[in-house]
Amino acid sequence: WILRVCGDSPRLDPRVLRAVAARAAAAAVDVVTTRLPVPLAKGQNAELIRARAFLAVDARELSAADREHVMPYFYRHPERFGILGVADVVPDLVQGSFVVDEVDDLRRLEHPAGVG
Repeated sequence: WILRVCGDSPRLDPRVLRAVAARAAAAAVDVVTTRLPVPLAKGQNAELIRARAFLAVDARELSAADREHVMPYFYRHPERFGILGVADVVPDLVQGSFVVDEVDDLRRLEHPAGVG
């Protein structure tokens, strides 16, 4: 398996990782994702892809965008890959933003409204 998480997600809840890993261990699929059917909050998504599925992709089929953003190719080809969405595993993480793209994001996460 290959785990994909975004580098701008320093507050990724460990329950998300545990849920994705548990579903991957129990299911005969190629991709387990928290992005389907509806993604979790920004900064709370994780995806597991079987290495053999990843390696089976012909690089000639990939667009420049596919090379930069790894997973959309798989989502566009559900006929080729077994995909299991598990966004329901942590229902309290469907709203909000936990990403750090700018200094203000870091400040917001360090000092949430009403704290301190």
